[in-house]
Amino acid sequence: MNRPHFLFRPNMQNEDHRRAWRLLQEVPEGQKSAFIVRAILQMDQEDRLETMLRRVLREEQITVSGQKDTA
Repeated sequence: MNRPHFLFRPNMQNEDHRRAWRLLQEVPEGQKSAFIVRAILQMDQEDRLETMLRRVLREEQITVSGQKDTA
């Protein structure tokens, strides 16, 4: 069975792509796949935490708003 293959071709006209490319070049050979995996998983975790935090803050805002109405 063949392993999945991913090709990264940065657009060097894009500042984010250039920055990502510079960071990737600093990673030692043989560790780039692990670096990319960690970056993807960290981004996913941050997205999930942000969603959860927004939900909690929304619920807290509703609770605080409800308390102000009863006072």
